[in-house]
Amino acid sequence: MFYEHTYTIFNGNKTYYWLTDSAASSHISGNLSLFKTIYDTPPITIQTASRDTFTATQKGTIPMQIISGAEHRISDVPITLLNVIYVPNLPTNLLSVGKMAEAGVKTVFTNEMSYVIYDNKTIAYGTKEKTLFVFKAIPIKDDTQETAKLSKETPQIVLWHHRLAHTSYTTLETMKQLHTVNGYYLDVHSGPIPQCISCPFGKQIRFSFQHTEKIPTNIGDLVVSDVCGPFELSINGYKYFITWIDCKSRFATLDFLKNKECKTITESFKKYMAWILRQKNTQIKKIRTDNGGEYIGKEFQAICAKSGIIHGTTPPYTPELNGIAERYNRTLQEGALTLQHEVELSNKFWVSTIHTVNFIQNRVLHS
Repeated sequence: MFYEHTYTIFNGNKTYYWLTDSAASSHISGNLSLFKTIYDTPPITIQTASRDTFTATQKGTIPMQIISGAEHRISDVPITLLNVIYVPNLPTNLLSVGKMAEAGVKTVFTNEMSYVIYDNKTIAYGTKEKTLFVFKAIPIKDDTQETAKLSKETPQIVLWHHRLAHTSYTTLETMKQLHTVNGYYLDVHSGPIPQCISCPFGKQIRFSFQHTEKIPTNIGDLVVSDVCGPFELSINGYKYFITWIDCKSRFATLDFLKNKECKTITESFKKYMAWILRQKNTQIKKIRTDNGGEYIGKEFQAICAKSGIIHGTTPPYTPELNGIAERYNRTLQEGALTLQHEVELSNKFWVSTIHTVNFIQNRVLHS
C-alpha cells in the first residue's frame, strides 16, 4: 500500500481529516483513539511513496460522522469504516477508494471538490486542499445510526480460499465436514460468496477424460511424471519444473530445472528415488511418462534398468494417458498464475508461487 502525502490528523475542534487515496488498498489510521474496536492481525508492511516503511499488527472499526459543510445543504453522514489498519505514529488518516468501491460507494473527484455516492444518493462532500482531496469527520457515539459502511466484511470462507492458494470452495466445505484440519471451524453458509476476481484469470474449464485406472495398492507401485516449461527465466535461473507423483498417495514432489536434458531429468529422478526410499521405506516399481526425449534418453533408461523399474511411456499426442501428471502440472500453473495476478507479482517469481501451490496441494483434499 502506498500514500503520497501527509496531513494534520485533527484541528483544535477535534475534527479529523481523512485523505482519499486511490493507491491505498485499505483504510489506514494513525490515531488509536478513533477506533471503536481493534484486534490483532499478522504483520502488514506499508510503504510510502518516499520509500518509508511502517509495520502494522492491528485492525479495527472506526465509526465517524462526515461533515460536508452548510453550503452543500445535506445532513452530516454517520458511517463506519471496517478493517481499518492501525499504524502507530502515522501522521495521516487514509480513505481507500478501492475499499469504498467494493462496498458499493462511488467516489467522484472534480477540480474543486470530491463527493461520495451511496445507493444513488450523494451522502458527503469533501474539499480540495492544494492537490489533496480531504473529508472532514468527527467521532460518533455508539447510539448513532450509520448510513453506510465504507468497506465490506470479508467472508471467512473467502479468506481461507485465498490463504490456501485459491482452493475451490467445495473442497473447503468438504474439509470442514470431514474435520481434516484442527481449528478449522468454517461457516460456509454465512452468506453469498463473492466471485473471486483472480480465479478466472488463472483457471479454465475443460471436460475431463473418464477415469478408468485403478488406484495402486501400495506407495511406489506407480509413479507418474511430467516436465513443464519453458517459462520466463526465474530469479533463481530456472526455466522448467518437473513433478514426481505417487499414484497411491497422490503426494507430489517438485523439482526446478535449468534445462530439460535427459541427464538433468535423471539426476532429479535419482533424488526422488532416494527420498521415497528414506522417507517412505519403499522403492519405485513402475514409472509412467510421456514419450519425450528427456525420458527416453540413455541415462534415464539406464537408471530404470539398473533399479529394476518398469518404464512405461504414452503414445505421442495423448496427454490424457498421463492425465494425473498432466492435470497436476496444469493445477500448479493455474494456482501460480492466480496468485501472481492477485498480488501483482512479476513472472520472474514463478518458482516461488509454483512451490507454494504444490505445498498447499499436498495438504488439502483432492481427487
